[in-house]
Amino acid sequence: MSAKNKNEVKAEAVEVEVKTEEAPVSEKKPEKKKSNVVYLGPTITGVVRHSEVFAGGELPEKAAKCVSDFPMMARLFVDIDEMAEAVKELRKEKSVLSTIYAQTVNKYTRR
Repeated sequence: MSAKNKNEVKAEAVEVEVKTEEAPVSEKKPEKKKSNVVYLGPTITGVVRHSEVFAGGELPEKAAKCVSDFPMMARLFVDIDEMAEAVKELRKEKSVLSTIYAQTVNKYTRR
């Protein structure tokens, strides 16, 4: 072999057969069910009551408007599974949730 041939790299095409198992195609993937939420903020007359439960996390228009005007208020709508922890946090004087609760009172209930 010449010096030229020694330095050449001969590439060979290697044919590889890859078998993949196709997962059966379902017509519709099941959606994750939205959980119910409970409102732990102060009652806002004509809008939302303290401890009101919303199926599937869907808020009525008036409540959604309050949340869009005061985004922190969204933290007061708590997944029912997390309600016990949220209530404990609300009882702490300087917790985030108790502060948001107080701000919600000032914004929507005192006039």
